[in-house]
Amino acid sequence: MQIKPPGFGKPPLGPTGEPAEAAGKPGRKFEPSVSEPPPLAVQGQGVVPLPGIAAQCTRADLADPVKRETMIRSSLSEMMETRFPVLGAVPDAARKFLIDWMGGDPMIRRQLERCLERMLK
Repeated sequence: MQIKPPGFGKPPLGPTGEPAEAAGKPGRKFEPSVSEPPPLAVQGQGVVPLPGIAAQCTRADLADPVKRETMIRSSLSEMMETRFPVLGAVPDAARKFLIDWMGGDPMIRRQLERCLERMLK
């Protein structure tokens, strides 16, 4: 059986049989949420995204691979505690797995190293 489209000048029908324009809810448009997340990057206003790491480490520590690894793991842990408090209910083993996974990801690692370099000027 072949279904023929509507004739010339007739509006296309939606799945319920009403015109396609009427199928949508009038006046309801997508609006983004007004709440903005706190900035993660170092801003010009002196915002320090990871105050615990900034207090413990120096820029020279980034040159040492062992200290850099410790800084990355510590900053990921601090971010989870401060920025994502819902992760407090996650068991320690799962949190450690997540930190290891994120610390091993090259993209996350690169962004975090850049953030640490800017933060520890």
